[in-house]
Amino acid sequence: MKKQTLSPVLALFLLLALAATLAACAAAPDTAAENVAIDAAEGTVVYTGYIDVVPPKYDRVSPFFEGLAQVELGGKWGIIDKTGQEIVPLKYDWVRLSFDGIPYAVREAMKYHGLEAKKYALMYDGKSDHDLSHIKFAGPAIAELNGKFYLIDIDDKTGQETPLPEYDHVEVFCEGLAAVRLGGMMGFIDKTGKVIVPLMYDDVRDFCEGLAAVGLDGRYGFVNKTGKKIVPPKYDDVKPFSEDMAAVGVRDGETVKWGFIDKTGKEIVEPKYDYVGMFSEGLAVVEYDGELGFIDKTGVEIVEPMHDNVGYFSEGMTAVELEGKHGYIDETGQEIVSPKYDMAWPFSEGMAAVSVGARGSGEGAGYSGKLGFIDRTGQEVIPLIYDFDFFRGTSLQEYTEDNQKFSEGLAKVKLDDKYGFIDKTGKVIVPLKYDGAEDFSEGLAAVLLDGKWGFIAVTGE
Repeated sequence: MKKQTLSPVLALFLLLALAATLAACAAAPDTAAENVAIDAAEGTVVYTGYIDVVPPKYDRVSPFFEGLAQVELGGKWGIIDKTGQEIVPLKYDWVRLSFDGIPYAVREAMKYHGLEAKKYALMYDGKSDHDLSHIKFAGPAIAELNGKFYLIDIDDKTGQETPLPEYDHVEVFCEGLAAVRLGGMMGFIDKTGKVIVPLMYDDVRDFCEGLAAVGLDGRYGFVNKTGKKIVPPKYDDVKPFSEDMAAVGVRDGETVKWGFIDKTGKEIVEPKYDYVGMFSEGLAVVEYDGELGFIDKTGVEIVEPMHDNVGYFSEGMTAVELEGKHGYIDETGQEIVSPKYDMAWPFSEGMAAVSVGARGSGEGAGYSGKLGFIDRTGQEVIPLIYDFDFFRGTSLQEYTEDNQKFSEGLAKVKLDDKYGFIDKTGKVIVPLKYDGAEDFSEGLAAVLLDGKWGFIAVTGE
């Protein structure tokens, strides 16, 4: 379907960029790197190089959030800090940090795809690039070992574990509560393990903006953090609240029509659309008869459904597709960049990645092209000289894509199957020598070399 924004592009991204001088990194890597990252965001830092911080030795890693990263080696998971010290020993079958500020789609993707979530979040809400700048810990980490679940204390960096009662599954915390399942029924526990919302529902979804979707006998509604029903289960499907609005679906024959409610359960937009996205910057994607546009929170169609594909608004602009070509419009629907690119990404820090190339034919076909960056006027600030390609298979497991964005002054780029980082002038700051790389997060970026993952930091002045 056309529910996926910006055609099959999209790069779900994970985040922030950073730096620190070599001496400062050695003395205090966390503070120095984050201070340089702030200066970089304000345009007062010039990156000069990079240093190795955690040598490549892990099979898989996550980006750093709040100073911690999940790592896996030999099938066992743990948590490290920015010095590489193991805060939680690598002994668990899996371990997940709990965060607030992670968008719903990324959390949902993480449940089924773990650290590969960035490849799949697009499937859950149509966004390819999520704002992860407001992430903070939501509670203890959750770990599993031999079918037993544990709360892991990460506040004091000791990794102390507390066993939970017997559950079939435990989700990570969100807004202070974690979903649990036992015998096919679901509810929520708090950070101490106490049951807050009784295990009485067939399905529950994470809390967003103080409310969680709950399902009973095939119908969905919303409860608050005490378990009180705010919206009774009466919809065939729902999406989480975003900017005080939640999408609700009502079955119409073989299809589901979508509209929106507010936090009192009042219907604001009647269910009439074939698909709707979540609100971002006051607007939501809607689809009607195969064409896409945008509505505001009153239901007024600000951008009439007429596009073959659309993105989501970021920094006041979104990419749109017409007759196979991508350009950009503003929040009034006015064309800012004419459709001339084969692929286009959301704006980040005043820049957007664009690409020209060719798609293969048939189901699951991929794309191969050249990539560069434009500014908000449409000027190609960084020429389209870097490689971009992806393969989109017939199942989620075969779906691959790459994140393309600037984060605090740096963007990951690829040439001849090697990755590095450039700044906003196009200068190469980290040589293109790695087999894989992820965006910088809190001063560090994960890099892949000879089959193992480690972390680097950039330096600046």
